Amino acid sequence: MTAPAKLRPAVLRRELRRMARTFADEVVALLEEHGVWDEPQELGEDEPPRQRRTSDALEAIMDAIVADLRARRGPVSIGQVAQALETTSRQITHPMSLLVEQGKVERQGARRGARYELKRKRRAAPKSKPKSTGRTRKS
Repeated sequence: MTAPAKLRPAVLRRELRRMARTFADEVVALLEEHGVWDEPQELGEDEPPRQRRTSDALEAIMDAIVADLRARRGPVSIGQVAQALETTSRQITHPMSLLVEQGKVERQGARRGARYELKRKRRAAPKSKPKSTGRTRKS
């Protein structure tokens, strides 16, 4: 028994593409035959094009996050904040990380267990003077 001849990389890629197209066409035909496939669709056809947020929109989201955290007591998950703002956690992840970087919000924990709360302003401790014992130093 002889080993099959090796194909050059360009020929191999072309053959793999041809086989993949044939396979995809057969799958689509089978789905259409059973009424599962309505019409051919381009990938991402139903999704609107992605739009970048303006800096004003980002600031507005950050302000809404701060307002929500101010109204709560104790640390909360990003999902809880998102639910209160009627958005997704994915939409507020970046603004929340910016607030953490700016020092306005504290993150406790990591990853899925992360909880966020508004950073509390700490009062400066009064500078205390050493108490006098009534004794004087001798030199």
